[in-house]
Amino acid sequence: MTSYEFDALTLSALIAAATVLLCFPVALWVASWAGRQGPGGRWTLDALLLMPLALSPAVVGWAVVTALAPQSPAGVWLAEWTQWRLRLVPEGLILINLVLTLPLMIRTMRPAFETVDHSMVLTARTLGASRWSAWWSITVAQTSPMLLSAVVLGFAAAWGECGASMVVAAALQSPLGAQQPGAVAGTVPLTLMSAMQTTRGQDIAWRMSMVSLGVAALAMLGSEWARRRWRRRALPPQARGVAA
Repeated sequence: MTSYEFDALTLSALIAAATVLLCFPVALWVASWAGRQGPGGRWTLDALLLMPLALSPAVVGWAVVTALAPQSPAGVWLAEWTQWRLRLVPEGLILINLVLTLPLMIRTMRPAFETVDHSMVLTARTLGASRWSAWWSITVAQTSPMLLSAVVLGFAAAWGECGASMVVAAALQSPLGAQQPGAVAGTVPLTLMSAMQTTRGQDIAWRMSMVSLGVAALAMLGSEWARRRWRRRALPPQARGVAA
């Protein structure tokens, strides 16, 4: 494996980790809030959350570029007042991953918060526990396996995102991958796409595909393990199903 492939693996891992770290507190708050809402509130939230997941990733990439590219009104304003310009690495990749990963993490967490016994939280409050202490020791404790499931799924989703990245790379006229010395490093999906365009890059594409397959497999296994653990903890035996 070449140094450029290691650079792509490292960049993908860093982008995915940064995305999860930024998404997690927001997803945790929204899922906790949504779990206390009635069916009407959940229905509206479901529609909003499913919209980015239902859209083509290319549309999401186009929306990010349209909103924040250096030639856009917001991009010009940001450049004048903060000297910040949208680049593919790392801001562009993190932004598009945030849009695509946050709804997935919220949807994964929310069912766990819906099953929390809030009477236990109220009891803890009447016994002197603070709001934060009751939430942390009861709500988070009951939902922690699904929080882990959301983290690993979010990491895998951010790792493997490609469609929106290609749109942003094309719009910002950035190279797709790090195939030549001195080129800007690309993530694993972008490096793979760039390698597929050349005959000599087939070996690189194969190795990048195998690594991505491994990341996806580990994420799915970890998510399923966490989900089953949550079901055993939160649901009565008759509600767990045969596969629990």
